[in-house]
Amino acid sequence: MTKPTPTPYVFTHFDRKTPVYYQLYEALKQLLLSGQYSSGDRFLTEKEIETTFHVSRVTARLALERLVREGYVMRHRGQGTFVARSYEAFDAKRLSSFTQDMASRGLKASAQILEFDYVPPSGNMERHFGKNTQRLLKIVRLRLADEEAIAIQTCYLSERLAFPRERLANGSLYTLLAQDFGVTIASADEIIMARAADKEQAGLLGVPIGTPLLYVERYTFAQTGDAVEYAEIFYRADRYRFYVQQTGGI
Repeated sequence: MTKPTPTPYVFTHFDRKTPVYYQLYEALKQLLLSGQYSSGDRFLTEKEIETTFHVSRVTARLALERLVREGYVMRHRGQGTFVARSYEAFDAKRLSSFTQDMASRGLKASAQILEFDYVPPSGNMERHFGKNTQRLLKIVRLRLADEEAIAIQTCYLSERLAFPRERLANGSLYTLLAQDFGVTIASADEIIMARAADKEQAGLLGVPIGTPLLYVERYTFAQTGDAVEYAEIFYRADRYRFYVQQTGGI
């Protein structure tokens, strides 16, 4: 159910130097942060914004699109616009699987396998697994939390750790490796950066093209020091963030 516009914040676009759509965006953001909405609530439609704030439909659309890009609201085709869930923050120092991360937040992890095939190594993969590696098992999965798309994971495994597609299902890859091969992930090196969602990624994650994503490049190692996995992961930046605690020394 749509909730009323709060009375404490009055939208007045007196600042002629600032685009009206941006002033409207700020007003809508204040509305979302006012506490009158909860995650999952239906938000105002373009028509309701147009009527309530006395702006054009184009201005309302531009303001809503910015809210979507910045992760405050989500649009579901044919259903409307909804208040997004809050960020999920994960300790970057703690090595865990996506399934474990979601379970620690009370969310149910699941996956859709998009690709499961063998490929020759190249570039970073060849350096990680060694020049003598002939083939790698490539697995591409869309990862979901409580049925909401959160990330696209592409991982490469040594052929010696290959397993049937049906073994993976919705479970944890790291748990499967431990159970079937006795391989325990002991450490990982990660590189984290920002990337813009391309057409395919945007479609899978349900975000506009160009939306900022968190890109993680991961190199995992077993207790023996052997390379286990090379992964490329694209996270929705409006639903995922990493937390790192640093100590002094300066």
